[in-house]
Amino acid sequence: MPIGVCFMIAGPIAAIRDPVGAFSQLGLFAGTVTLGLLMHISLMFLIYTIFTRANPFRLLPYCFRTWIISVTTLSPIITIPELYKASDALGIDPTLSRFVVPLSATIKGDGSAVFIAASSLFIAQLTQSPLTAGTVVIVCLLSASAVLAIPNIPSASIVILVTILSSLGIPVNHVGLLFALEWLLDRLRSTNLAVLHMYCVAFTQYVCKGRPKPLKKETDILQSSSDTMSKLGEDKAASLMSDCFKGDVNPPV
Repeated sequence: MPIGVCFMIAGPIAAIRDPVGAFSQLGLFAGTVTLGLLMHISLMFLIYTIFTRANPFRLLPYCFRTWIISVTTLSPIITIPELYKASDALGIDPTLSRFVVPLSATIKGDGSAVFIAASSLFIAQLTQSPLTAGTVVIVCLLSASAVLAIPNIPSASIVILVTILSSLGIPVNHVGLLFALEWLLDRLRSTNLAVLHMYCVAFTQYVCKGRPKPLKKETDILQSSSDTMSKLGEDKAASLMSDCFKGDVNPPV
């Protein structure tokens, strides 16, 4: 993989007249993306605190295992089983978490949106393409909408970036430079998503059913999950019997 990345960035570097200046700009770009991700997660903490009146840092221990898996695999959707466990440990209603977690993992791509918008502006400046206020607004809108359909695979943001640059008429020859720092920036984006999925579930719990009550023991978590599954089974059986009495389905043998 490192050898392949070297060959991918060799072409764009050879085409640049000032490689030293380009790498300096690349370092500033990485700092901009990191700052943007920090500002975004800080804003989410602030929103969570204002609406729930709770300490946002209390949720961070529940995000640790999810973060480890996300950084290792670079795919937040793989962390769904661990998010279920963390939600149960936090005391979130399992019927709610089983709906919100997959939905959030599928359509939530805030970190990718920050990266795509910053990358588009960076490539435009590097290629000396004209940038107007309207272009910046279009880039932000396209980035925010494109991440709703972004696949949960490593470095998928690069593909979306090329699509946005092509639609704006910006040359994509220098996109290969971004692979020099993609190993770091992709992990930062995955960290952002892995943490905010848990905050999304906790915020939904507060809005729908009030403040969650954390379960301290593993036996409590198992008991809660068992009770939930039993309740779901009873509801399904009641629904089936109701359909049988109405004659909609054949009675079970």
